Amino acid sequence: MKTGLMAMLGLAAGLAGVSVAQGQEHQWRIQGYVPDSFKVNAEFRQWAADLKTKSGDRIAIELLPIGAVIAPADGLDAVRNGILTGLFQGSAYSAAKDPAFAIAGDTMGAYETADQRQSWWSDGGGKDVMRKLYAQHGVYMIGPVYTPAQVIPSKKPLRNVEDFQGLKIRGASGATSALFQSMGAGAVVLPGTELFNALQTGVIDATSWGWYTLNYETGLYDAAKYSVNARHSMATVEVVVAQKAWDALDDDLKQLVETELEAFSAHMREIYIEDDEATKKLIVEKGVEIIEWEPEEYEKIRALTARYWESEAARSASAREMVDSHTAYIEKLGIE
Repeated sequence: MKTGLMAMLGLAAGLAGVSVAQGQEHQWRIQGYVPDSFKVNAEFRQWAADLKTKSGDRIAIELLPIGAVIAPADGLDAVRNGILTGLFQGSAYSAAKDPAFAIAGDTMGAYETADQRQSWWSDGGGKDVMRKLYAQHGVYMIGPVYTPAQVIPSKKPLRNVEDFQGLKIRGASGATSALFQSMGAGAVVLPGTELFNALQTGVIDATSWGWYTLNYETGLYDAAKYSVNARHSMATVEVVVAQKAWDALDDDLKQLVETELEAFSAHMREIYIEDDEATKKLIVEKGVEIIEWEPEEYEKIRALTARYWESEAARSASAREMVDSHTAYIEKLGIE
C-alpha cells in the first residue's frame, strides 16, 4: 500500500512540476476556482495558449476546473507537496492557514469600488505583502486577476442593514459569513452548485455568490427577484505557483509571465464590466429589481468590516500586517 501511494504521489509531482516532456521546458498544472462552464476558464486557457506562443513554447499551462484534483481549501498543501503546480483561486480558501488569507481574500466593504481594491496590489504595496504571506507556505504569488464586487440575489427586498435580521443567507466561510452574522442574519455555507435549489426551496432567502453575470449564469435570478448592491464583498483571485517552479524559470520568462498576467487581469476587467452592464438589462427584463443602498448604509458595512478586521488582526502577525497595509492605503485614497 505504501509503495503504491508513494508511486502515485511521485507521478503527481512529476506532472505538476517542471518538466521537459513534449518539448516544453516548463509544464504547469493549475487548478481554478470555478467549473469549466464558466467563461473565465475559457479566457484563462486562451491566455495560457498565447503565453505558450510568446514564450517560444517554453512554458505550457494546463488549467483544471475547481475540485478536479483537490478541494480548494487544500490547495496550498497540494502545491507545496507537488500534487499541483499552482492555483488560480482566491486566498480566502486558505483562511484556515492564517487569518491574513481571509482578510486579503475578501476586503468586504472596506473599499468603495473594485477598482480601488485592485489598485492596492500595485499602488498600496499589496503584492509585496501577499508574496510575503504566500512565501511562508513555499508558494510564489505571481499576481491578482481582477474580479468585480459581488451583489446579493434575494427573494426579499433588502434595503438596509436592518433588513438582514433573521435572514437565511448563503455566505462563503470566513469573512462574509462573519459579516452577515454581525448583521443579525443566519449564514449558511453551501457550494455554488446548490444555490439555485436552496433559493427555490426556501433553504436560504438570499445568497452571496458573485457579480451580476455570474449570478445570472448560475440561474439565481430565476429564483430571486431582487439584486442587492450592499458593497458587502470584494473577493480576490490570484495566480500562485510552487516557489520551486517559479525559481526554475529564467528571468525573461518570469518577466513575461508577470507582464502577461497583468494584461490578462485588465482584459478580464473589461469583460466583466461589459458583461455586467448587459446582464443588468437582462435581469430587469426578467422582473428583477436592482437595489442600490443609500450612502449611510454602505458606511455601516464599512464599520462592520473594520471591526472584523481588528478582531482578525489580533490572531497573527501576518493578519496584523495585512490589515495595516489595507488601512493605510484606504486612508491614502481618502475614503472616509
